[in-house]
Amino acid sequence: MINCCSRFLLHATKGVRNRFSIRCRRAFSPRLLHRGVGQRVPLSSQLKDEIAERLRLALGLMETAEISSTCSEYELRNCLSRLYYAFFHASIALLSASEPDIEQVSRNHGALHARLQRKFGKTVLITRVMRELYDLRKQCDYETSMFRTKYGGNIEAGRRDAVLILKRAKTQFYFLYHEARKNL
Repeated sequence: MINCCSRFLLHATKGVRNRFSIRCRRAFSPRLLHRGVGQRVPLSSQLKDEIAERLRLALGLMETAEISSTCSEYELRNCLSRLYYAFFHASIALLSASEPDIEQVSRNHGALHARLQRKFGKTVLITRVMRELYDLRKQCDYETSMFRTKYGGNIEAGRRDAVLILKRAKTQFYFLYHEARKNL
């Protein structure tokens, strides 16, 4: 049986550079591979602790991102901001196992989004959700007139929209979270 890496090596030796082989090469970076095909290099206990800490923080942020039927504009803004940061920390946790300079990348949101996009692809829902949440977080944190311009001042419309965003984002978050936990 040919596994993913074997297929990649087979394609690479023939000079074939299709989407499958490129995705496979990205998924199995040199830092994760060890002499045998597809075997992961054991992560240091310090790196595992850092990943676990990021995941704990990400999960805590996700669990506090709740929208009640009576929440105010400020609670909505806070919820959407926490939702983005839950994604942010889960993404760093996931990429920490394969990206040697993740500490530097984690200080630049655009660079983190680019690394996530490089890992999963530009059209994958998770990368689109991450960018959408980032834009929404910036609006919530910095644009004082966001609710007035986006929802005509109608807080109920803002709540409905936020509930839909939260529901869609949770599925993607838990995917990121569980993929990162595989490194522990």
